[in-house]
Amino acid sequence: MKIPEFLKSTYTMISEVFPDGFCEEYYWIMLYLLYDYMADENLALVMSYFTNKPLGVIVNDIYKAHQMKFDSELLDEIKNRLNKCGFEEWKKTD
Repeated sequence: MKIPEFLKSTYTMISEVFPDGFCEEYYWIMLYLLYDYMADENLALVMSYFTNKPLGVIVNDIYKAHQMKFDSELLDEIKNRLNKCGFEEWKKTD
């Protein structure tokens, strides 16, 4: 199954930041960080393509992620990695 054209830039950015995939903790942080910039369905869809998790699981995880507490240094690390791969520009266009 191919990723929809309108999600390719998001998928590409995530792939550049995490070329080998990401651990469970990074999964939760990515849901948290991308939530404010994407519709829930689109976020679930792109994360499903990236993680191979079912959409329904990811939709529930999106809401759970915003009730979780994350280490601020780890959040900053992931934001910096995203920024190196065009996150600031992506936020303006997607």
